[in-house]
Amino acid sequence: MMQEQFSRLLKRFAINPVTSTTGRHVYLWRGNDSHLRDIVPADVKEVLDLHTLAASAPRTPYEQAYASRVIQKLIEVWLEKNLVEIQQRVVIISGCDILARYHVPLTAFFQWVSDTTMFIFVAEDWTSLSLAGRIPEYVSFNPQGVFTYLHEIVGESATIEGEG
Repeated sequence: MMQEQFSRLLKRFAINPVTSTTGRHVYLWRGNDSHLRDIVPADVKEVLDLHTLAASAPRTPYEQAYASRVIQKLIEVWLEKNLVEIQQRVVIISGCDILARYHVPLTAFFQWVSDTTMFIFVAEDWTSLSLAGRIPEYVSFNPQGVFTYLHEIVGESATIEGEG
């Protein structure tokens, strides 16, 4: 989907419930989220920073499957707390590397998505990031990992190429 088309959708969505043309109002924004935050109308915008949410865990989980469950529960609690009123909402989700790193299922988001609730996952573009000499050789870094993980779930028709 093109940015202009998505921007028009956001403006319509902010006013009235809108039926999704992609099957559900779950989108993937590829790039920096600063422009995205500018085009989402302020009166319907919510921001969920997964890094901040994960840091609020009562203790640090060390095992991957357990970490995935803890993060999934934190997401469920956040959604229940912040999306209780039935009104138009656009939730921008940043820190999505947490989802990819711990293979957190997006089930909680899909349970809340509707004609009045939209989720936009942000996959920052890390392809130009150079880590040469800054990480040990035994550590691998896939700059497309977050995008690939979310793109497989969300699909091409719900992907927007952002800026930066």
